[in-house]
Amino acid sequence: MPLVFEVSCDVPSEIYPGRCVQFEEYITLQEQTCYDYRHPPDLRCLYIKGQCSVRETPPARLHDRPRDAREEAGAFRLPEIKNITPLLRLQGLACFAHIGYMCWADRSEPLTPLGYDGLVREGMIQACVAANHCVSLGFVPPVVLRIASWLATTRARFGFDARETAHFRDLRYLWNVHSTYISQLQLREASRLAKTAIAPHFYRCAAPGCPIQAMKKGSLAKCGGSCPPERKPCYCTADCQRQHWYIHREFCKPDNTSDYLDIIDDDGDPDWVDVDDFRPPDTRDVPPWSSEWPLFADREGGEIFIDILNDSSFRKGEIMRVKTRTLSPMCLKAYHAVWAPVKPAAKSNMRKFIENLMSSPPPNMGFPPPPGMEPGSFEPW
Repeated sequence: MPLVFEVSCDVPSEIYPGRCVQFEEYITLQEQTCYDYRHPPDLRCLYIKGQCSVRETPPARLHDRPRDAREEAGAFRLPEIKNITPLLRLQGLACFAHIGYMCWADRSEPLTPLGYDGLVREGMIQACVAANHCVSLGFVPPVVLRIASWLATTRARFGFDARETAHFRDLRYLWNVHSTYISQLQLREASRLAKTAIAPHFYRCAAPGCPIQAMKKGSLAKCGGSCPPERKPCYCTADCQRQHWYIHREFCKPDNTSDYLDIIDDDGDPDWVDVDDFRPPDTRDVPPWSSEWPLFADREGGEIFIDILNDSSFRKGEIMRVKTRTLSPMCLKAYHAVWAPVKPAAKSNMRKFIENLMSSPPPNMGFPPPPGMEPGSFEPW
C-alpha cells in the first residue's frame, strides 16, 4: 500500500499546550503556511515564539476594535506597509491559499463538484493559483501539498480529474511538486524497508497487534535477557513486553535458547509438544479512554511512528504516517485506534478522550515556573 503523507509531531512537553484558546491552531497555521516542507521549523522554537507573540498581543485585542475607531475608520488612509520581503509575500500567498482551501473544506456540502457551485469553485481556483505561484517561486509550504493532494482525489469523488479541466490544467508547478513529493516519499520508504528487512525485529514492537514502529535501530527498548541477538525482541513500553512475555520467555532462558523453534512459526501440527504453557495471561482488554497513560514520553529519544490506513472511500489503500520523538507510544496507539475499524460509539469515545487530553492546558501556559513557586500557583500571563 502506498505511503502518501507523513507528518512529524515533535510537540515539546515542557511548553505544551498554549494557555489561550486555539493556540494549537495558531501554531499549526504557521507551520502550514510560513515554512517550506523541505525545511520544517523546530517545534520547540515555534512554540516559544508563538507564546511570546500571544503574550505581547493577546487575541482579545484582535476580536473587536474600539467603537470610535469603527466610526472614524473611513476618515483615515491605510498606512503604507514597509519592509515587505519576498518571503513575506510568499507567506501571504500561502495564507491566502489556506483560506480558500479551508472555505472549501468547511462547506456544509464539501463534496459538491467544483463546477456546480460558483463561489466554491472560485475559492478553490484562487487557492490553487496562489499555491501554484508559491511553488513557481521555490516556496513549498505544507498547505500546498494538502491542496494538491485533495485535488488528486476528484476522479474518485466525482468521476473526473479536476486537474485536467480548463481551470486547473495550467497549474503545472502545483501538480509537479505533488508528484515529486509522492515519488520521493515512496523512494525513502523503499530504502527504509530494504534496511529493516535485514533485522525487522529491531524496528517494530514485538507485542501482538502493537502498531508502533521505529525509524532507526535503538529507538525501541530491547529485551535484557540472554536470548540471542537474532531473536531478541524490542518493545515500545513495559506493558508490551509483559504481553509478549508468554511467547518470548522460552527463548530467553540461557540453558535452552537453541532447543526450541520460534513459537510464531508453529504450523499447527497436533504432534507439537509444548514444554511450557504458551497461553497468554488472563488480561482484560481495556480501551485507552478507560485507563491512564502519559501523553509524553519519559524522554526525547529515537523517532517512532504509526502507519494509518486512510478510511476514506476516496483514498482506499493510502497510508498516512505520524512520527514523533516526544509523544508517548501509548499516545500514538490511542490515535491509531481512532482510525481502526471499530463501532462508531467506541470511535466517538476515543475522539472525545483525545480531544479532552489535548485541550487541558497547564496553569502556567507551559512556561517554566519561577524559582521557589509551585507550577500551579502563579498566573498564566
